[in-house]
Amino acid sequence: MSQPLIKRRDFLRIGGVAALGAVPLAKAGADILRDVPTGPQVAYRLSVRGRRGSRAAKLHNANHIFATQEAADAHRAHYRDRSRIVAVTVSAQEYIRLFGGGLKVRDLRQDAAVGPTWTLYE
Repeated sequence: MSQPLIKRRDFLRIGGVAALGAVPLAKAGADILRDVPTGPQVAYRLSVRGRRGSRAAKLHNANHIFATQEAADAHRAHYRDRSRIVAVTVSAQEYIRLFGGGLKVRDLRQDAAVGPTWTLYE
């Protein structure tokens, strides 16, 4: 009878080391899932409603949504833009779709350029 390539004791030792190496990966996976938002989320828009505003500010405000107030304040239409920062509530799924890749500013015209996600069947 020939000798095995790897002995039982060595096999168990290698398996134990591999199992210990998987523990940090499992913890990292749990951290990623913990950061996924659930429930309604707050996003921000700029608004000139009830104020005088330039045409550029109105067009800019209609097409942008922001993850934070700081991002909204930093991305105004121009330096004299006096638009208010308004909080809007969106679903968690919509928030992930808008800001999932770590984005802070989303231009909604990009979504329109892609086209509808539904198909018409006749």
